[in-house]
Amino acid sequence: MRKRNTHISSKPWSPDARDRLRFDFVTSCLCVRAVVSCRPSVKVLSPEDGKQSIVQAAQQLCRSVENRERSSRDISVSMLDLLLRESKSVPDPELVVKFGPVNSTLGFLPWHIRLTEFISLPSHRDVSYEDLLGVLRRFGSCQQRLGQ
Repeated sequence: MRKRNTHISSKPWSPDARDRLRFDFVTSCLCVRAVVSCRPSVKVLSPEDGKQSIVQAAQQLCRSVENRERSSRDISVSMLDLLLRESKSVPDPELVVKFGPVNSTLGFLPWHIRLTEFISLPSHRDVSYEDLLGVLRRFGSCQQRLGQ
C-alpha cells in the first residue's frame, strides 16, 4: 500500500489567488498534479482542451504516412500518446475535481487517468476556500493500492 505524502498548509494561497481561482472554476474541472518536494501545480481545463490536440496528432500521423515517413502499421496508441504529450505540457492528473451530478471521465483518455483520484462537488458556483481545502484534505488521505 502506498500513501501519498501531501502536505496542506493552513493558507496555501494568498487572498487574491483565491479570487482568481474562484473565477477559474467556471470551467468544468480542476486538475492538481502534486510532486514530492515541489509545490503542486494547478491546471484548470475544460472538455474542449483535448479534442483539438487529438485531431492535430491524428492529422500529423496521417501526413507522415502519406509522405512515407512511417508505415500505417507503425501507428499505435503509444505513438498517439507521445504526440499528445509533446503538443501539451500537461502531465497525468493526480486529482480531478468534478462539478455537477454527471459521472464521466470528462474527456480524459483512459491511460491518462489510470491513477487519478476523482472527487465531486455539487456545483462550480460559489465554491468556497473551505470546499477546496476539504477536497485537498480528502485527496491527501487517499491510498493507492495499485491492484492489491
